[in-house]
Amino acid sequence: MKKLNAAILGLALSLGSFTADATVHTILASSGFTGNNFSPSSLAIPLGDTVLFQLANGSHNTISLGIPSGAAPWNAPLDGSNPTFQYVPAVVGTYNYHCSFHPGMNGSITVTGGGTPATPTVLPAGPITGCANALPVLTATSTGATTYQWKLNNNNIPSATNANYTPASSGVYTVVATNTTGSSAPSAAVLVTANEVPVVTATPSTLDFCLSGMMCDTLALTTTMTGTTFSILVPGAPPATGVGANPTFCVSGATSSSTFTVMIEGTASGCTGSFPVTVNLIDPPIVPAFSMTGTGTTYNFSIPAASGVTYTWIWGDNTANGSGNTATHTYAAPGSYNVLLVGTNAAGCTDTLGQTLTILSTSDIPGLEGFSFGPNPASNLLTVNTGNHTVELSLLDASGRLVRKLSTGTASARETFDLSGMTAGMYLLQIRSKEVVSTQKLLIQ
Repeated sequence: MKKLNAAILGLALSLGSFTADATVHTILASSGFTGNNFSPSSLAIPLGDTVLFQLANGSHNTISLGIPSGAAPWNAPLDGSNPTFQYVPAVVGTYNYHCSFHPGMNGSITVTGGGTPATPTVLPAGPITGCANALPVLTATSTGATTYQWKLNNNNIPSATNANYTPASSGVYTVVATNTTGSSAPSAAVLVTANEVPVVTATPSTLDFCLSGMMCDTLALTTTMTGTTFSILVPGAPPATGVGANPTFCVSGATSSSTFTVMIEGTASGCTGSFPVTVNLIDPPIVPAFSMTGTGTTYNFSIPAASGVTYTWIWGDNTANGSGNTATHTYAAPGSYNVLLVGTNAAGCTDTLGQTLTILSTSDIPGLEGFSFGPNPASNLLTVNTGNHTVELSLLDASGRLVRKLSTGTASARETFDLSGMTAGMYLLQIRSKEVVSTQKLLIQ
């Protein structure tokens, strides 16, 4: 019988110690001569304690107003059918509440940090093994904690103060949870083994391609690990695997300027590192037709200036090139020359246009020594040097029919004719003197 009594007493002491740890704070909701109120209307408790709203008399409710972020709101009746409502704050801060039935019936609860936060639980618990750039996120949870500090080999990790942390190197990881009072609790250790990842670089890191049919360049790939195999990943295309350290990268079929990123991947011992290469597809400049005007063997060439474009003139006679959107060149002798104009933009992209310039010599028109005309092709103006011959000049179409008379036998030593109203095409310039009639091709643009 003594043993049984001792056992009952031991059980009673155990239950008593358990219930003594929990603190319940009662707030009464009442109506009376002093009005409707919560009593006490202001309450301060430590985190983990319980608030009990209890009906004293009348009919009321309790509704949360402004509460800390992360706290659970409440809306509970306090009447004959529901005389009590229990709430356990889970977040430190100030909780404001009121009774919606009775204006001015308000209250507040201030919750401060408890003694020591719960020992943090870290998931995954480990041990963890993986590639250094693909390790899982460590997540810590601790009731009552407001801040965290992650440690590697018992040293604080700078800026690692959130509940989540992604490890990147091998070692022993722990986290310390702290509440608002400054009390803290450490977690169990998590062992992490981070396998080496090859560090990949590519030179150049930016490829500038001028739009054309096929655009290619060679990359130089390096890595920190022997035995690394390389792959190239282009958006919208299957990966190019097993490439060497100096692959030739090509782009084809592009019709408009754009920018995209190509990833160079290197894999060794099951781990993969990557390096981005930026590819810029750049539009070349557009070089329009240029004008050529002149007399004898000296000609002026011009084109409208374009922002960001430089021009190079290749005269077609193996002499030094010209530059600028306007230029003058003197040829050593009459003849037919293929004049090229090269436009280059800031990215080094080019466009080239060629036009043929024909300068006639006296030997080209027997009996009209010293006669010349140009430019050919002509656009707005045609200049004729008669060589002191009295000539009649006419424009014929390609079939030989008269289109326009330019002069009627009174042409002076040098005359310029306006062709701006003429339809572009191939014409014949008929030169008629007392001694000879000659027909020369003239292209009007």
